[in-house]
Amino acid sequence: MRKEVDPVDAPPAIGPFAQGIIGQGRTLFVTGQGPQLADGSGFALGDFEQEVRLTLHNLTRVIAAAGADWSHVARVGVYLTRAEDFAAFNRI
Repeated sequence: MRKEVDPVDAPPAIGPFAQGIIGQGRTLFVTGQGPQLADGSGFALGDFEQEVRLTLHNLTRVIAAAGADWSHVARVGVYLTRAEDFAAFNRI
């Protein structure tokens, strides 16, 4: 049985998606996140590090709503469009 995770303090999902799904065995699958503002009014674009921090904050909200924290995370896939951003991302 699966359960949807849609935290009230996270930005709304874009499209017909749940922010996260808890599958059998309490495995949490989280949809793609970005630097979306919590009120759903748009994205905070501009400074790369600020975008990354907001994206990770949004992800943290979904993980917490599922009753977990980062110590429970097994894998995170990150897609960067510019190779020169890898060092800055890894510092965060």
